Amino acid sequence: MLIASAALGVASLVAAIEWIARALGDRMLAVNAEHIFVLFPVYALFAAISFRRGGARLHAGAFLAVASLTAAFALIESIFTVSLLGRGEQFLTSQREGATRALVGAEHVLVLGALLAVAVALAAMIRNWRLRLPVTVLLVAGCWATGSRAAAALCLIVAVIQAIPALVRWMQRFWYLLAAAVGIAFTALALLASFTWTSFIDGDTGVEYSANYRFASYAVLARVFIDRPFGYFLGTVPGGTWMMGSELRGPVDLARSADSEIVFAVFAAGWLGALVYLATFAIGILALRTSPTLGFTTLLLTSLGFIMSLHGWDAASMVWYALLGACLATMFDRRPDSLASSALTKNRTPVV
Repeated sequence: MLIASAALGVASLVAAIEWIARALGDRMLAVNAEHIFVLFPVYALFAAISFRRGGARLHAGAFLAVASLTAAFALIESIFTVSLLGRGEQFLTSQREGATRALVGAEHVLVLGALLAVAVALAAMIRNWRLRLPVTVLLVAGCWATGSRAAAALCLIVAVIQAIPALVRWMQRFWYLLAAAVGIAFTALALLASFTWTSFIDGDTGVEYSANYRFASYAVLARVFIDRPFGYFLGTVPGGTWMMGSELRGPVDLARSADSEIVFAVFAAGWLGALVYLATFAIGILALRTSPTLGFTTLLLTSLGFIMSLHGWDAASMVWYALLGACLATMFDRRPDSLASSALTKNRTPVV
């Protein structure tokens, strides 16, 4: 009865959102509203219930098994420059200068890189080092094979941190220093975007364009905060409003080319959107105190929101919502961490 009532409630909410969006002629409103009011609560609640009932390790193990196989496929695709699943057109259009970018069955190479990076952080749950080490190496290599440099670098840093139990326990105990570091990073980003970076994308190659694109987009965001402090209320951003120049492609419309969670958060709700995104970092940091594996995994994926729109990709968004839900559950759960390996729990500093 409860499940049927929940399903009816979700269906009614989706129908109402679709009706409002159609009446306003704004499809983006429906997409954003359904992610916020439907998909996030559903996946977060499912993950929270699973975590509280001891199913976290089972689900994480299944994710790791699939990710390990996918990482092996990604390496093969990168080495032999061929799509293993017959996705020739999508595979070719995903390439740029440099090494071949693996796609396998993902929506996009960046999505595949992000999900493999998540698996790297989750690999800390493996108690046997003889298994954990090769799995981690395979996953990092698979992530690198996607060509997502930020995801590969970040997951490697997280893997190194997780391999040092004393460092993990120190971060658990002094979590507020990590929170302060995130605050300082956001402040530095705001200052650089306002006074240093410009809305021009330097570089005449695809790699240079990709590397400099985010700096230019953040410079545009500084203007959005002033001109649209409440964003566009989850609706569509008008084309031709927020433009960037580029050496490689000429004029670039940020509203049509953005792939960054922070950019979409600001476009959707202005200052409130930025605060909500910042709050997701806080959730990961607070979860770190009681479940380091879960906390690091959530922080890693949330950080990748600077280079990709997490809610804009189905696979990435569902994993993100589930991680946030599990984090919220563990913040109120004083039982032993079911995801922690023996190395992380040995001589663990109590949470006070």
